[in-house]
Amino acid sequence: NPYSAPAAYVEDPARPENTFVKADRLTRLGAKVLDSIFYLLSWVPLFVLTPDPDVAEPSGAQLLLGFGAPLLLFCVNTVFYITRAQTLGKMVARIRIVRADGSDANPARLVVLRAVATTVLAVIPLFALIDVLVIFGENERCIHDYMADTIVVEAR
Repeated sequence: NPYSAPAAYVEDPARPENTFVKADRLTRLGAKVLDSIFYLLSWVPLFVLTPDPDVAEPSGAQLLLGFGAPLLLFCVNTVFYITRAQTLGKMVARIRIVRADGSDANPARLVVLRAVATTVLAVIPLFALIDVLVIFGENERCIHDYMADTIVVEAR
């Protein structure tokens, strides 16, 4: 048919832009452990700089420096969530967060549904443990992944 569309073979790229490789459970666990270590270390200045309450009251500067490190780490992780869809631990592990379909995740979704909501829900006894253990299901996603409709993939 002279009026039909031309037929041409188009080779698919090896890894199209919208495909991804899901991060394995051990890498995700390592990133979470690193994030936890970073947060624990951020509290060290509070305990080092503030005196024993039985001996003396801590000064405003001591409290500011003590609480400043965890606040600074929270701000850094929030900026990385917004700009890179990663935390410091995820950056070291070379993984990042995307939507379940592989598209980039909205920063508000990451901060509100992944970070803030899970922090609020952590007041429920055993929630943090259950949240993490759900990763051993068929889809390899935590509860916070289902809440935010996200997955963790290898960073490109």
